[in-house]
Amino acid sequence: MYHRYLNLPFEIAKPPIDFTVKPEWENINLNGKYMDQNVKSFFEDLGLECGQVEVVYTPPNSEIPIHGDDYNFKTKKCDSHVKLNITWGPEEGSVRFWKSKKTHVMIYRVEGKKILTLAAEKEDSTMVYEANTNSPSLINVGELHSTYNPKDEPRWTLCFVPTIKGKIIKPYDALRIFDEFIT
Repeated sequence: MYHRYLNLPFEIAKPPIDFTVKPEWENINLNGKYMDQNVKSFFEDLGLECGQVEVVYTPPNSEIPIHGDDYNFKTKKCDSHVKLNITWGPEEGSVRFWKSKKTHVMIYRVEGKKILTLAAEKEDSTMVYEANTNSPSLINVGELHSTYNPKDEPRWTLCFVPTIKGKIIKPYDALRIFDEFIT
């Protein structure tokens, strides 16, 4: 599973941040700064918590490089798990999923915290799936993925990480948990 559209019983509100200015970081951690109360109630009704809230910015005429979230040094791969995403931006924008035989670990910092991710170069990879996320979507962020924005307007994605007792949710569990909302 790479991606599934969700038919939610509510609208996810655009967060009150300035969507006209490129942020200092492409990935902004909103924990403690913003929470959509409809998403919070929805997760609680499903027996879930929201482990993290973030915004991902893809500049005009650009893309975010191929990567997988939450690299695990013990297993030497990314932990397969889902996020609930909604994007504001051009309809032609997308999230793309990739397979690659040549990967490397990338280290970057967000708000002083060291983050590890698995990364791959486009020339060493093959795109296997692509979807627009301008409507609510479950995304498997443990798979290699990138974002694509071919237009002159910015692309912003709001991400909620559903968890159970503080643990991320595997895609096969997410399909069961969100079953009645998957289109």
